[in-house]
Amino acid sequence: MSITEPGIYCDITEADYATWPQLRRSHLAKGFDSMRKLKAAWDGVSGPQTEPQRFGAAFHARALQPRLYDATYAVVPDFAQDEPGKYKNYRATSEYKSKLAAFQSANAGREYLSSGDAAAIEAMVAAIYANPIASLLKSGGGVECAIVWEDAGVPLKIRTDLLIGAVGEGQRDRPIIIDLKKEGRTAAPWAFRSVFWKYRYDIQAAMAIDAVRDTTGRDADFFFLVVEDTPPHEVVVYQPTATTLDIARSDYRGILDRINWCQSHNVWPGLGWDYDKE
Repeated sequence: MSITEPGIYCDITEADYATWPQLRRSHLAKGFDSMRKLKAAWDGVSGPQTEPQRFGAAFHARALQPRLYDATYAVVPDFAQDEPGKYKNYRATSEYKSKLAAFQSANAGREYLSSGDAAAIEAMVAAIYANPIASLLKSGGGVECAIVWEDAGVPLKIRTDLLIGAVGEGQRDRPIIIDLKKEGRTAAPWAFRSVFWKYRYDIQAAMAIDAVRDTTGRDADFFFLVVEDTPPHEVVVYQPTATTLDIARSDYRGILDRINWCQSHNVWPGLGWDYDKE
């Protein structure tokens, strides 16, 4: 399924979303390095999914779409527990390989999670739902909502983890956007501030708010719900300030201007290009 019309579309998988032709936030962020990298990302030139990305996708599914999680993932049993202490390296035995092959055959087409990763995901989700903000997660908002719109003549898309009060029943004067983030070390402000700017989460928030405004005519509030992926799985909620969002808009719209320049000149410069001379 490929969407070209502006609007809000919920329950969109990453696999479907990735095929849509619009520019996504992660592609746009490449433009701060070079427009050649942005074009390559937009054209679909990217590396394979990393292990942290796989874990993050499974965590999102478990927290927001538990039925999809159950249908998509299978937890690999710890077969060594069947014969504790019997083998020095149980994974090297034909017995282990036979059990693993049988498990994989029974779960063909599903993605595999280790028992350790699955346990961590369950603990993280439990920590989230023990937080007061969990009431919003249960409020019936749209899950994995992809928004399509246009800015400065550039077709854009962004996918929100949870969008509350923007479409359907229970609409709000100010919709709420919630994005789940996991942090491996600490979710403390000093640590999250570092990754916030490194990965330009400010642009993610600004684009999502702008997308909701463009498609509904209403301003939205954006919150990051951050959970640590190690015990005790502390949970913190952050909201970008108006000043932060204004800076993000100025920055990402500067990239949109460069995209228009590149398209009109049919040139996508690499590192070191001096735009001030053009």
